[in-house]
Amino acid sequence: MNCIDAIEGAVKNILNRVCIASGEDAVDMSDYIRNVKTILEATRGFVANNPEITPEPEVLVGVLYHHARDSWIEMTKALSDGSVTDEPEEETKEYLEYCFDHLYTHGTYPL
Repeated sequence: MNCIDAIEGAVKNILNRVCIASGEDAVDMSDYIRNVKTILEATRGFVANNPEITPEPEVLVGVLYHHARDSWIEMTKALSDGSVTDEPEEETKEYLEYCFDHLYTHGTYPL
C-alpha cells in the first residue's frame, strides 16, 4: 500500500466515524459539515506540506469530500425514513447535495 492510499483510507474511516457519531448524537448538520471541513483542511495541509505523497492534494480532498457528502446523504435518508435505499429519490439527493455543498462553502443554511 502506498502513502496516498493509506491516508485516503484512514481519513475515510475518520469521516465514517464522525458521520455515525453525528447521527447517533443527533448533531446539527452544520456542526457535522464544519467538522468535515476541518478534517479535510487538515488533510489538505498535511499532504501539501509533504509533496512526496502526491503532487495533487486537491484530487485526494475531492475524493474525501464526495465520500463525506455521500455518507451524510445516506445517513440523513436513513434517519428520515428508517431505511437506506440503494439510491435516494433524485430530487431529495440533489437537494441534500446542495445543502451540504452550501453549508461546506458558506457555513450557513441556504435561504
